[in-house]
Amino acid sequence: MSVKITHSAWFLICLLSCLLFTCRREEVVEQRDYPRLLETVLLSVDKSGATFRGTVASSGKSEIPDHGFVWREGSGNTPDMTDLTLNSEKLEQLSLGPLTGSAIFEATATYGLVLAKSYWVRAYLKTKDGFTVYGQPVFLLSQGSLPPTITGIQPASGVWGDTITLTGKNFSYVPKTIKVDFENGPEAKVVSSTATTIRFVVPSYLQSAASKINVQNSIGRGTSSLTFQLDTSTPVITGFSPVVATFGETITITGKNFTGDRRYWQAVFEYANYQQTTAPIASITPTEIKVLVPELSRRFYTIKLTRTNQNQAYTSAAAPQIFSQMAPVIKTVDVVSNGSYDRVKITGNNFNKPEVLFAGETAPIETFTNSELLLDPINGIYPKPTSLINVEVVSAEQKDSRQISFSYQAPWVKRASRTSGPIPSSANLRLLTAFSIKDQGYILNANDERSLQIYRFNPADYEWQRLPDLPVTSRNSNPGGSFVINEKAYILTRQPYYPYSTDFWRYDPVNHTVQINKAPDLGESSDGLVMCAMGNKGYLFTRDQAGSIWEFDSARESWARRRTNLFANSANFFSDAFSFNNKVYVVTLTYSNIGSIYSYDPGTNDWQLETNFSFDVMNSATSSKFTAYSYGGLAYLVNLREAFVFDPNAKKVTILARNRLPVNHSGGASFAFPYQKKCFLFTYNFDFWEMSPK
Repeated sequence: MSVKITHSAWFLICLLSCLLFTCRREEVVEQRDYPRLLETVLLSVDKSGATFRGTVASSGKSEIPDHGFVWREGSGNTPDMTDLTLNSEKLEQLSLGPLTGSAIFEATATYGLVLAKSYWVRAYLKTKDGFTVYGQPVFLLSQGSLPPTITGIQPASGVWGDTITLTGKNFSYVPKTIKVDFENGPEAKVVSSTATTIRFVVPSYLQSAASKINVQNSIGRGTSSLTFQLDTSTPVITGFSPVVATFGETITITGKNFTGDRRYWQAVFEYANYQQTTAPIASITPTEIKVLVPELSRRFYTIKLTRTNQNQAYTSAAAPQIFSQMAPVIKTVDVVSNGSYDRVKITGNNFNKPEVLFAGETAPIETFTNSELLLDPINGIYPKPTSLINVEVVSAEQKDSRQISFSYQAPWVKRASRTSGPIPSSANLRLLTAFSIKDQGYILNANDERSLQIYRFNPADYEWQRLPDLPVTSRNSNPGGSFVINEKAYILTRQPYYPYSTDFWRYDPVNHTVQINKAPDLGESSDGLVMCAMGNKGYLFTRDQAGSIWEFDSARESWARRRTNLFANSANFFSDAFSFNNKVYVVTLTYSNIGSIYSYDPGTNDWQLETNFSFDVMNSATSSKFTAYSYGGLAYLVNLREAFVFDPNAKKVTILARNRLPVNHSGGASFAFPYQKKCFLFTYNFDFWEMSPK
């Protein structure tokens, strides 16, 4: 069979031949440029070690700064050459230094050869440009070698963390085979080792003032005749600067005996000999230490230095000066909105472990640096939408303050409290009910047996006015309910214990008069009073009379009881009611945080379930009581924890917002009155909140 070769094939063959020839020529040139070694020769073996010979076949053109022999443990089989290079961590080495003149070199290894173990040995030459040439290996069966000998310790004294160098012979180039420990003391970490030097770190738990040092290698153990002295000197502070500084600034402490690794040092800021704050050392010299001022809460401190480990501590006397912190300085106060509520950014200086009072309340600090504070003014009290607020930054027992015109934007805003609001706090004062007439809110309080307090709130200008007390006996102390018909409020209260009684009257805000009306016969019913109005009718729901509602006819000023198919029980109670499109709606709650909305048709006298929703229980379902009202075709359900919107057409409840401030039972919502889409809520302890759904 014949093969036809094309012109293209001949060209490729010629090209490959040229490339191969060129590579061989370069390889030959490379070999001629560098030195070459013949095979390594084993001259003698005895119990003190072994003697090797290396022969230089060609010295090449490169300078040879180091030559010698390397070996490692291995069987009599052909060795793995990658384990017999200077890159191997298990390789022992005998370095002879620069090679000059002679083509033959010999040396005796007196370390790193364990009795009855086998080794492979190679001679090596190392060129100035980092190229290493090896001879062919020779096999060795060891008869042993010599243990380590320590001849010097440098420095001969130090402290924990210092790096010490041992000099001697018969050590090892393999650090993991070397163990250094102190006589009757701890083991030290070996940093590096050669046949004649070992570098190690003084351990932090060394306690003996003077110790001999032991070196253990694979052959045996050696002990120094010299001793290592542990520096036990006490640090001395002669001064520091600056003496007035603040958080994050650098203080330079001067003195003596500042030795050792800075990890074992701390600066101690001490207040009144008992309250201590430590700070790490930034840098250290024998006479100078730099430290950053830590977060400190007091104004004046003494400064000490301590060098310590697990068992010992050397502490200086207090510095001769007293360290003091700078007072905080406010430069700017700005409002920063995050989309849901406003935050406040304060810039200035010396904000060291700060506290901020905003509108008289402690404000949570979200982040802070020495020059900037970002805080959440949720706890503040803002009597009006735009209020003059006092901002106070307290740091290091010093303070600075500013007054700003501030408008807090959030779904929930605290407008007044028992201490700052218009309604005084009193052990004998009880909230009875709240309602709104013609865009003004009213709150009614019982304070004694002779009259009732009444306050009027104008949401247009956020002004309160106390009206003359109403001449109505407040013997019925249980909070009741109210509804508004034809711009007049109808108010009902109950006495919850024997003799059971009910008061019911009409309040005319235009003339500020009251008229006593006949109350419904509720018997011993004592709680769960929920009231609302629709047209000229008012409706009353109670927990105790199951399946019944009371209807009030304002034209006749009389009550009638109706039996229906809806009633409350021990696990389900009426929370509030509202009217919409000729229907009455009631909100019921359960203790398993499920709310329901039912609609009532007075024409059919039947209830129908509209929807269910989940709510966040405070301490109990009763303290989660909602205020319900309608505005603009929607209904709003609000307590001090959550706000919902109910769409009667879609029969769907959607959450609007949650209050971020934790509220306990004692602060739960008691009574509220609406103003357009807003809702103003009173808590049991007379805090006054505004809820403004978007």
